[in-house]
Parts: sequence; C-alpha cells; structure tokens
Amino acid sequence: MNQFKNIVNTLVYGNFVIALCASSLCYFTILFFSLELYLLETVLFVFFSTQFTYIFHRKVDHLYYGNRFLTPQDNWIKQHDRLYSWLLIMSFVGSFYFYYQLPKATIVILFPLILISLLYVIKLNFFGKSTSLRLIPFLKPFLIAFVWGGIASFLPLIINGGMEAFFELKYHIYAIAMGLFVFGQTIPFDIRDYEIDKKSNLKTLPHALGNGITKLISISAYGLALVFVYIVSKHIDYQLVALASAFIISMVIIWKLSSQKSDLHFSLLHESSLALPLICFKILAFF
Repeated sequence: MNQFKNIVNTLVYGNFVIALCASSLCYFTILFFSLELYLLETVLFVFFSTQFTYIFHRKVDHLYYGNRFLTPQDNWIKQHDRLYSWLLIMSFVGSFYFYYQLPKATIVILFPLILISLLYVIKLNFFGKSTSLRLIPFLKPFLIAFVWGGIASFLPLIINGGMEAFFELKYHIYAIAMGLFVFGQTIPFDIRDYEIDKKSNLKTLPHALGNGITKLISISAYGLALVFVYIVSKHIDYQLVALASAFIISMVIIWKLSSQKSDLHFSLLHESSLALPLICFKILAFF
C-alpha cells in the first residue's frame, strides 16, 4: 500500500498528471480538427513544457517563501529534492528537444505564453511594487486559462496551418472555449487554497464571493464553453457530445468539492478531469 501511495505521490507531485492533462487537451484539439502534422512532437512538447513550467514555479516559490505556508506537495518536494531537480532538468531538455522538431512559426504563439509563465512567479516592479503576476488579486485563474487555451488550441493549429490559422475566427472561438474550460477547472483550486491565500493576503474569488458563488461561476464557464464549441461545430456530433459529457462530469466534481478535501484529492481527481474531453471522445468513438 505504501509503495502504491509513493507512486501516486510521484505522479501527482512530480507534475506528471498535470502534464498528461495538458497534452491530452492538445491531442483533443488535434482530433477535433483532424490535424495531421507533427502530432507526436506537439503532444510531447506540451507534456514536457507543462511539467517543466510547474516544477519551475515550485522551485521559484521555495526561493521566495522558503518554509512559509507549506502544503503536502511542498513537504513531498523537500523530501525528494534531488528527484524533483532531476525532473526539472529532464523536462527542460525534453521541452527544448521537441521544440526544435516543430515549425519555427510556433514561436509566435509560444513567446507570449512563455513570458506570462515566467512573470507568473518571478517578482518584478509593477506600479512601484515588487510582485509577480500571480499575486495580483483575482488575476490567477484568468492567466492560467489564457496560457492553457493557447497551448491546447492555437499551438497545434498554427503548427498545422501556419500563421494563417491565427486569423481564422473559428479557431479563436475554439481557443476561448478551451480557455473557459480551464478557467472553470482553475477556480476551485482557490477554494482549496482559501486559508493559505488568506494568510498571504492574496484576494481570490472565494474570499470575495464565497465558495458557493465561486462554484457557480466555474460551472457557468463550462456552459459558456460548450456554447462556443457548438458555434465552431455548427452541428451536434459525437465530438460535441464528448465535450458536453466531459463538462457535465466536471460540473458534478466541482459541486462536490470543498476546502476540506485533501491536497492529493484536489490534485489527483480535479486535475485529472482536465483529461475528460479526450477520454469521453475516445469512448464515444467506439460507438
């Protein structure tokens, strides 16, 4: 049992799960639009770059805050610091390698996403105050939704269609839909971090509106995302049904969440629901 728990902790706290979720959303886009070029390279780049980004964020957090507000993941990282450092190096190498397998036009979409990812945790002077983007009140879920929407939608589309894809209205609508889906998934983590954010004086939606209204905003984001995908699809097919199924399951998961749930429960169950669009798509494809 302990061995199984160690494996689960490594997959979750080593950011393998969140990396798989990001690459699964990217792969869903590939299937949704029947893309054919650089499939493996794109998915693996998204996997390694996501893992690297999340590990990098944690490393920077530890530099700035040390042992303040330790979470179960922080404790795991302290106990496995060498492994975590190796994962940082390997994910960077993987990101670097697969980036160079992709068309150079990808830098157009990647540059702003990389910049936001760096400024998300690195403190700079904004309006005369040293802070990072993440510490700006209420901004965090919008930033995550923007970056994930770009990496999961526009990246594979530009890789396959070149810069012309960037000027297609339907692709922008689809990217907004993916961003809304991720936005809906991100907000509940502010519920989990309610006490930590309160101690660090970071204002989030649960602090301002309460957990109930925050959940309703999250669920509304799913509904709006489904409307946008329907606009892109123009008809009801199994792809749209797959997304609707994924969104409904996610809504139920979110409504059942509370700040009393364990950190591992949030990280494993809730983060994994980001892979539901691909899972539902694959299941329905058999029928």
